[in-house]
Amino acid sequence: MRKLFTPLAVLALTIFLAVPALASDKGEAYYSSGAFTVAGDSYNYADIGLGAYAFHNTDDGDGSFTANVELRLGKKYYFIGPLIGILGNSDEAFYAYGGFYSDLAFGRFIITPMAGIGGYHKGKSRDLGGVLTFRLGLTFAYEITERVRLGVRLGHLSNANTQDKNPGEDEALLSLAIGF
Repeated sequence: MRKLFTPLAVLALTIFLAVPALASDKGEAYYSSGAFTVAGDSYNYADIGLGAYAFHNTDDGDGSFTANVELRLGKKYYFIGPLIGILGNSDEAFYAYGGFYSDLAFGRFIITPMAGIGGYHKGKSRDLGGVLTFRLGLTFAYEITERVRLGVRLGHLSNANTQDKNPGEDEALLSLAIGF
């Protein structure tokens, strides 16, 4: 368990030490129509997620606890922003990634699709067929205040058939995002 949280703690500390350099003001909407908004520049968000890794594959013993820390930068190109993150599970698997996201708002409900690419270390967890892996995710959140979101994140991690085998895995996490 200690091996899982050491990299997550280092990443979290790095994020919070970088806060002054990354400071961003809430920006304008890229597109808006009634209650629907596609966000343009916005706050940076530190997102922390806790949940289940490979939750639908528990019959073969792969299910485990997972934690995710992600930094989404608020400065966007039109409506697409960069992100970096790390995911680890209780079976000593780690995944470090970078990618892109967008925020779609329906009033106070926020949907955040993301896509990323990164490196996977399986530890004692599921063999995903190689180091190079891709991540797709979708977060459904409620904006409690202007800078705090609570939601559920669903994600999929696989090598996208770039290796001989491609079992993939899915995770479900409770997500807390804090804007700065």
